[in-house]
Amino acid sequence: MFFMRRKVRLQFVYNLLYTFYRAALCLVISVLVLLLAGCGDSIQSEEEIVILKEDSGGQESESSDGEVRKEESAVESETGIAELVQAPEQYTWEGSSGGIQVAVDAPVRIPQAEGFKSYKVTGRVFTQEDYDKINRVLLKGGELWNKEKKAPSKEPVIVEVPAVVSYSERQEDEEINVENSGENWLYGFATVESEEYFVSLDNDLREDWRWISFTIQGTRGLSNYYPIGRKPEFVEQELSTETIRQEAEQLMKDMEFTDFDVGGEEYFGSVSGAEQLRTLQEKAGYGIHFTRVLDGIQVTYTDNDGTMVEAENGAMCAWPYEKIDIVFDEKGFAEFAWTNPYEVEKQSDENVFLLPFSDIQNVFQEMVFKKYQDFWGETEIKEELRISEVRLGYMRIMEKGNVMEGSMIPVWDFFGSETFSYDEMAEPVTEDNPYKCLLTINAMDGTIIDRDLGY
Repeated sequence: MFFMRRKVRLQFVYNLLYTFYRAALCLVISVLVLLLAGCGDSIQSEEEIVILKEDSGGQESESSDGEVRKEESAVESETGIAELVQAPEQYTWEGSSGGIQVAVDAPVRIPQAEGFKSYKVTGRVFTQEDYDKINRVLLKGGELWNKEKKAPSKEPVIVEVPAVVSYSERQEDEEINVENSGENWLYGFATVESEEYFVSLDNDLREDWRWISFTIQGTRGLSNYYPIGRKPEFVEQELSTETIRQEAEQLMKDMEFTDFDVGGEEYFGSVSGAEQLRTLQEKAGYGIHFTRVLDGIQVTYTDNDGTMVEAENGAMCAWPYEKIDIVFDEKGFAEFAWTNPYEVEKQSDENVFLLPFSDIQNVFQEMVFKKYQDFWGETEIKEELRISEVRLGYMRIMEKGNVMEGSMIPVWDFFGSETFSYDEMAEPVTEDNPYKCLLTINAMDGTIIDRDLGY
């Protein structure tokens, strides 16, 4: 019972049903092909703003031996952002309140740049140009195909699928059914050097549905990879993480994603639909997360996907963050996934104001307790938070209830682990994902931002 939040994943439920619908169609397609081929965080209220005194960059990744590593050191610079924020290289602090204990021993990562700019962000659909440049690199320019039965023999034949990316805007209340579901959905199979890949470009962007994706998945064994953090015990064959990182970066360069860079990397598990939808299997790959870079400053990657909405929010819609994941397994390239592309427009060439880090410390040391005490409410939970990294970077935010446009702003993210204990629990439970963000603070005004909600 103590895992109940005061905000709910209403959009998650909606997303899940819709995703299962899509996945079910994909599963049916995959099964038919085989048969035809003869093969058997807490709510932030408006009051949660710390009044500041008037006088007043690397995430974890994994080394080739599977151990999570940090970047070598915090960026040292005598000019630009570092001079403005005056942050220490290492932030240490301990405090407690009620059942919450916090320990901070973290390098402070600051972008080596002149300053942050103001950007407007809107969601956009995938274009033919997007498809063509990705097809050229990942599918070697290969054509899409499917298998269909043809009367009267009912023998399966390969049918070419025109690789045409389209988008027809839907009305908010328009019903989605089998007949019209394919209007904004391009899918099929491609063969690359004897390997088959399932290609899906979902362009069904609407006001009440802001989650679209372009994926290319290897059909060998298992597919549908999802991040799991550290090296799982069931990995039988070692993966060369350094080689994978280099190959993924080269693929991004070849696909002309010049405004993206590595935002993180970790092991991925895979999901199979062979026996039943989303059955977990003991197989893993290694994936690289890519996020946008603006004026030499990266959009910070976290494991929050931005799919949560507040219960009192009438809009049953969320706006997940943009990212690109490239996953490899022991046989090579396994999956490409690009979700929610952005249209980014610079609003001004002037640098935005940044609070000094001393003010950010004050906000953190007060609001970290409020966030987690509000989260647990009246339950007698004891929790220990350990901050292992503090990072300054861009984040896309939006206004509450507005999933049509947002802004890129500078934020401070506090990464680390949390351990829960409860009287009825046999043992404490620790969540220690490499990109787990425990608190996010607006670097311009010190307000708290909920990454799950996006504001």
